[in-house]
Amino acid sequence: MHPSWTIVALVAGLHAAATTVDMLRGASTEPLQTAAISIEEESDTAAVGQDASDGDDVVLVEVPGTEVPASEEPDWSAMGWPDDHRSTFLSQAAPLALEVGRETCALPSVTLAQAILETGWGRSSLARRHHNWFGIKGKGRVLPTLEYTGIPTTASFRTWDSPEEGVRAYAELLRRDRRYAAAWTVWPDGRAFVHAIAGRWATNPDYARQLVSLIDRYDLDRWDAMVSESDACVPPVAPSA
Repeated sequence: MHPSWTIVALVAGLHAAATTVDMLRGASTEPLQTAAISIEEESDTAAVGQDASDGDDVVLVEVPGTEVPASEEPDWSAMGWPDDHRSTFLSQAAPLALEVGRETCALPSVTLAQAILETGWGRSSLARRHHNWFGIKGKGRVLPTLEYTGIPTTASFRTWDSPEEGVRAYAELLRRDRRYAAAWTVWPDGRAFVHAIAGRWATNPDYARQLVSLIDRYDLDRWDAMVSESDACVPPVAPSA
């Protein structure tokens, strides 16, 4: 842990206040935890919960993409991603989001948008060291955090042995936690899904807009049909009221 507990956070609108996200715990039996952006262990990492339109991502490029038919495999070498850290992260995360999505129905657009926002394009220490791309809380590694209101505290974050384990745990959390049940009534509309989970996943009132902005800017929904049309994908049935 950096001795100064340097908060590495980027803020929407270039404000000085830290943008924070209220991540839910990994086990559905635990009480809802109000949490925060992780205070990074190293000062050179990107922020958990950063707004991708800030900081070194101010200059953003609209990335054109074509929806890939469900029967075909994407050509990951020809995605047209920016030639920088964003491409590095998406080259790892997109194939994994599609693989897990085909089995769990987790939409790649939602998975990738949250992973980008929560890890600062994979650069947070929570992501790099503990393969937690979504700020999911639970028994694991205790880290300093900063509440959305600006109150510093600590919280325990889940850890996994690989990015694949972390993405699968995230997908299963969306499937099994009743707080996200309503989101499955709008599936497979990724943008509607984001709006349905945002208020329960994060305290940041701008969270849904930030995710939708990432989906639009990087055409992250181009693989969603490959998930919704997968034979292995059986979406959970939302319980009746």
